[in-house]
Amino acid sequence: MTEQNDARYVRYRFVFVSLFSTLFILLLAGIIDMGICKTLTRGCKGAETIQYEINGKRYTHTEPYRYNGKGTSKGTVPSPNKARARACEAAAQLAARAADRNRLLQKVCAKNPNCTGRILFMGGVGRSKGVQKTHSVSAYPLEFQCQNGRIYNKPRCGNGKKEGAEECDDGANNSDTRPNACRTNCTRGRCGDFTVDNGEECDDGNKNSDKIPGACRTNCKRANCGDGVLDVSEGEKCDDGNSDPYDGCHECQECVLPKDNLTITRDTKLCPGSYNLRDPGRDGVIRVTGNNVTLDCRNSQLNGSGRGGIGILVTGSNVVLRGCSVKGFETGIDVRGENAVAFDNRACGNSIDVKKSTPVFFPARNTCNKAVNGWSEGGKAGCTENCQ
Repeated sequence: MTEQNDARYVRYRFVFVSLFSTLFILLLAGIIDMGICKTLTRGCKGAETIQYEINGKRYTHTEPYRYNGKGTSKGTVPSPNKARARACEAAAQLAARAADRNRLLQKVCAKNPNCTGRILFMGGVGRSKGVQKTHSVSAYPLEFQCQNGRIYNKPRCGNGKKEGAEECDDGANNSDTRPNACRTNCTRGRCGDFTVDNGEECDDGNKNSDKIPGACRTNCKRANCGDGVLDVSEGEKCDDGNSDPYDGCHECQECVLPKDNLTITRDTKLCPGSYNLRDPGRDGVIRVTGNNVTLDCRNSQLNGSGRGGIGILVTGSNVVLRGCSVKGFETGIDVRGENAVAFDNRACGNSIDVKKSTPVFFPARNTCNKAVNGWSEGGKAGCTENCQ
């Protein structure tokens, strides 16, 4: 019984001592918190910094130290290193907040007047007695360019400001489909951009062509006579790209413009119209000298001055004279070449309307009043019809 009591006594004593120790420790901690614990404060200066690369070489530029950070350490024996590290971290953050990309790059460009580089790091740094902390901020875009000692900011099309090589910039009003608008690449509307602007007749972009018939031309003009392309859909019969009225193509029609001393040596069609012409040399306004050729005068009218001369003189052989209308000359039509065929011509109002000087001649359906030298048609002298 005595041994049991002794054991129980020992256990109670152990529990009591443990509780007392715990209470003492808690009391001591409270006392320390109330006055024995100390706080240590340290400072650290910060600076803005930028690290960059040019042609594979790395450089660092740091602005003068201007920002102070504070850091603390608490405890019975506060740690100066902890307080200093916290201060440098705060200083780095303060400096990073003030870091400005363009301002720092202006310093870089002052050292590197003309270059292209890349930003590796930008932000703040705090240093104090072997402790260093850094804090980065966004440096986007990373690439930069210096021109003549200053930072070059590439123009941004669409911001509503005309910058650099931009021709225009209307911001949200830039358009690739509205006529005369500034385009979305900040260039003015122009021929070839698929939009018909002022002064343009058409614009099919890369389908504009100076070779395809009927296409919009590369100057944004519609296919037209004189562009050197035969546009059948536009009624052209020819298009030699020049304005020569005597080369067989005039105003894109296969015809020749009448003039004094016009010599015909190949098949020719006179251009439609009424022409007032003189024959001072009395050798023919139009002279058909070629052999085996046809002169087609349909829809054209030769008007002489009434002062003599010959309207049409035929000297070539095997000539076909068709649909010619002649008046106001001393001699309207004078046929001198053999085997000439003359039909559907009208010679009225001349001193002599028609005249021939060859025995072999084939006239038919001509209209005249005054025929000489044995001009006869259908078995009777003169033309088939008389002038009315």
